[in-house]
Amino acid sequence: ILAALWAARSDDRVRTVAALTLIAIAFFVLPTRVHERYLYPAIPLTLALAAALPRWRPIATAVAIAFLMNGWGVLTLDYLKNPGLPDLGSFTDALHTPTAILLVIALSLYALFASGWQLFRAQPEQIRAAARTSTGIKPRAPAQKPAPRVALNRVDLWMLVVIAVTALSLRGWRVGEPTRFEFDEVYHVRTATEFMQFWRYDEPHNIYEYTHPHVAKYAIAAGLEAFGAPRVDGRSDYEAPISAIASRPEGAGVSALIWIATPDRVDILRAETRALVATINIPGITHLAAADDGSLWGVSTTGGIFHASTQGAESGAAGEIRQWNSTAVEATAIAPFGETVFIAAGDQVLRITNGDLEATASVRGVSSLVTVQVEGVDRVAAGGDDGITVMSADDLSGAVESARPGGVRSVTVVNWFDTPRIYAATADDIVVFAIREGGPAYETAKIAIPGATAIVANNATRIIHAVASGSAGAALWSIEPNGNARFADAPLGSGGINDSAPAEIAGTALDASSELPNGGRGELLVAWPSGAITQLSVGDLTAGWRWPGVIAGALAAALLALLARLLTERRDVVALVGALALLDGAGFVQSRIGMNDVYLLAALLAACCAFVAWLQGRVHTTLSRALLLLITGATLGVALASKWVALYGIGALGAAWLSRSAGGRVVVVGGLVLLGALLLPPALARSAESTRIPNLPFLLVAVATVVVTTAAAWRAGLLRRADLSLHAASRLAALSGEALLVGLALVAVPLGVYLLSYLPWAALGNQIVPGWPQGNTGQTLIDLTSSMYRYHDTLRVAHAASSPWWAWPLDLKPVWFSQESYAALGAWTGAVYDGGNVVSRVLGVAGTVWIAVQAWRQRSIGLASVLILYFALWLPWARIDRAAFQYHYFPSSQIALISLGLLLADLRRGDALAARLTRIGLGALLIAAPLLWSLTGVLCSLAGVLDVYAESQVCTAGGFATPGPIIGAALLIPAAYSAWSIQRVTDVGRIFRWALVAIAGVAVVWYPNWSGLPLPTGIHNFYQGILPTWTWAFQFGVTLEKPDDTATVGDGALLALVLLVGVALLTLALLKRMGRGELNQDRAKRNTIGR
Repeated sequence: ILAALWAARSDDRVRTVAALTLIAIAFFVLPTRVHERYLYPAIPLTLALAAALPRWRPIATAVAIAFLMNGWGVLTLDYLKNPGLPDLGSFTDALHTPTAILLVIALSLYALFASGWQLFRAQPEQIRAAARTSTGIKPRAPAQKPAPRVALNRVDLWMLVVIAVTALSLRGWRVGEPTRFEFDEVYHVRTATEFMQFWRYDEPHNIYEYTHPHVAKYAIAAGLEAFGAPRVDGRSDYEAPISAIASRPEGAGVSALIWIATPDRVDILRAETRALVATINIPGITHLAAADDGSLWGVSTTGGIFHASTQGAESGAAGEIRQWNSTAVEATAIAPFGETVFIAAGDQVLRITNGDLEATASVRGVSSLVTVQVEGVDRVAAGGDDGITVMSADDLSGAVESARPGGVRSVTVVNWFDTPRIYAATADDIVVFAIREGGPAYETAKIAIPGATAIVANNATRIIHAVASGSAGAALWSIEPNGNARFADAPLGSGGINDSAPAEIAGTALDASSELPNGGRGELLVAWPSGAITQLSVGDLTAGWRWPGVIAGALAAALLALLARLLTERRDVVALVGALALLDGAGFVQSRIGMNDVYLLAALLAACCAFVAWLQGRVHTTLSRALLLLITGATLGVALASKWVALYGIGALGAAWLSRSAGGRVVVVGGLVLLGALLLPPALARSAESTRIPNLPFLLVAVATVVVTTAAAWRAGLLRRADLSLHAASRLAALSGEALLVGLALVAVPLGVYLLSYLPWAALGNQIVPGWPQGNTGQTLIDLTSSMYRYHDTLRVAHAASSPWWAWPLDLKPVWFSQESYAALGAWTGAVYDGGNVVSRVLGVAGTVWIAVQAWRQRSIGLASVLILYFALWLPWARIDRAAFQYHYFPSSQIALISLGLLLADLRRGDALAARLTRIGLGALLIAAPLLWSLTGVLCSLAGVLDVYAESQVCTAGGFATPGPIIGAALLIPAAYSAWSIQRVTDVGRIFRWALVAIAGVAVVWYPNWSGLPLPTGIHNFYQGILPTWTWAFQFGVTLEKPDDTATVGDGALLALVLLVGVALLTLALLKRMGRGELNQDRAKRNTIGR
């Protein structure tokens, strides 16, 4: 103590704190009997010194580690019995060893001597101040006027082309993976195929996905037709008659093979190369079938049976092949079942195990067999002259028949749904049957494909294919199984280019492609008895329905950069926005899924660019200006016909136009006040029996929106006496003509395009308006619109991936889209998560603050328009009570990239406030994970997790069901120290590089989980534990009660109106009081869009 007092005798802050630190450490180290907590006072003192002086950082680290080890080791001893501290197994045991105790002693002694050394070598503050350099962040520049408008030229065009082409290349690679439906593709693609059935075959189909308009489904249908529909990509002659063909199933986990039976032998071909690798020298084989384990079964004309083991099926070695004779003469079908095989011959189904006949069942004219598991019970389904017969797989007993006139020729079974389905070919249709335990198969659907001779279930794409007659001989038909719509047919041909092919075939085989998930089936071989083989590409279906989204996403990236160019007048911002768009996870994932959000974004951005260009007067002829307004209206109509969220964008563009004049700004404020008054009563209403909490966040949003909008309108300039003069009235008359044009562009044309988008729906027999089109008697568009609204308004279900609107800017809940296994690679898995770039999201919040500051300083309507678009597309979700998802933030997240691009561009120029906001954002990223884990219990309570998922592993036991809170608390100190250290960095170049490297680094690390790139199973979703909200067990609570029937006009609305008007007037009064003097002079200035 005396030494410390002597060292701190001068009035110096560093020496004083260092002296206290030395005393605190000594009070723990030197006494002969202490508690572990005695070291705690040294932690904040060493952290404060470490933040100011780098040489104290090792001491602070040593103190923190020593305290953690000592405290944890003592408090987890058996006799203290601390149930709140989870046992971390070997880590806890290690802290109880003599080695750990010696390490704590060493760290404590180091801290004592090192702190003493630093205390006595500390320099006086005057010397340190004189030693500092003035390099670093430039002083904040005074407020500047907006950048002057610069005409677009070839440089801008090339920048946009580079952005679009790069986005197309990055997002188009492996777009066909996952090979199955992911997330809501199952609804949108299904509906697209239902439209295609009508367009191609003039056969109406009920439309399943009605809750959103249909433009996205039309684009998906176009992609299927242009890029994905099965097509013939090769024909050959095997130069020998073919009696049977088969391929190894995708789940076998061994090399992919194709087997072809000829009169003399069975050839074994490598699927990837079609090279002959071996033969099985058994003649007269008529049917082949591969078992799930990759082994091969076959039956000959005379009833001979062989079973080649997994190795024998590949090598043809006689020692790996067993043979038996049976009574299955002239067999018609074969179905393996482990060591058992079922054979159809004559009117009998035979069960044979190891060559022994165990059971038979009579099925008249049986021609096809499949095995299926129904609710854990194995059964056999046989197609014959009387229909479908289902029986026990154990002994062929309990046969139940589903009669079908004309019988069933070919069957296949799929287990893609809750109940197994059988697709059965009849003379007139393909009939879909479902099977339940103990009962017969029952019909669920019919598909108008007559006389099919083979039905193939493609497990990789989950699409059904059938060989049946088409318009030019045999064709391969494709069926989407969710709605059972036929949507494509590819003529097969047999030899010559123009020759038709017979429907009677020898068999089909799906070949495996090891680079695809689920053992991927990229090509289908159809073989005829003559030896002709046609190869069809059937693996491009998923790529086909996703390519239009990839194209739309690439255009959206370029249009976003163009919008940034128009509103900021800066090419450095354009370059940064383009790079940010390419590194954004949401833009990447949404472009590669068959849903509607990317089409909404592309059309909305196109409308924004055209409308802003019109407002800025970038074209001068009347025709050109009219064309820009027409483009605005048409693209807004496309956006509205993709998703109703476009209404928010239309409102934002209208507000941007109104904000150019004082009267328009008054209209914007008044409109928001009125809108808030109408929406608040239903949001806050509760019935007497209700248990839901009123939507108080929306009340805060409504009040904040009125305050901010009023302040922005005042800053830009409200009505003055001059605005009420006759001259102003003449300007108002001119403005009314412009208002008519804007009304046409923002209302009339979009509504017209929206109505036109429903003409294909009306062609199915529905009505746009009652009585039109003539002769149609189906649903009217008004009724459909009402049902769409009711669906969204009354939807009350919890979802594991849902999240509230306030969580989206922080990327708190990515949405799980897909997870697929890669059998060919072994234990590898590909997953797709729709998450934004977490660094871009958090820094985007800082960017939003920055662009708001710049818009205020410069009185820039252009920069303010970015904010209008961003908040208009995001904040309305605060009123939505149903479960919502982070992808609903997708349009807003892309607009936020403009704000972030401006922040980074100004940071690069050396602006002090931009540097400070970026440092704060980077610091927040560092402490986010440990802080959220430390507060898991509080976070779970605020999010209402246990209300919807009582068994949440993250939230039970007050959040301590996992070691996350303890680990988070332990990491919080070093994370806070690192975050604080960043705040002291003064080199703007370093801050700028750190931000870009962090954004790019996240994109590289997260790319596998954006694209479904395979990773070893177990680490394919490694990042989920970084934040507690990213875990599956953390499920945000949602409102499960139906909405109350509260009138939007009444006493509640009047009270809300009075409240919001009062808020606006109070804000205006406070601003006027604060704005006397210099700000009053600035109010006389006027601005134009983009400045």
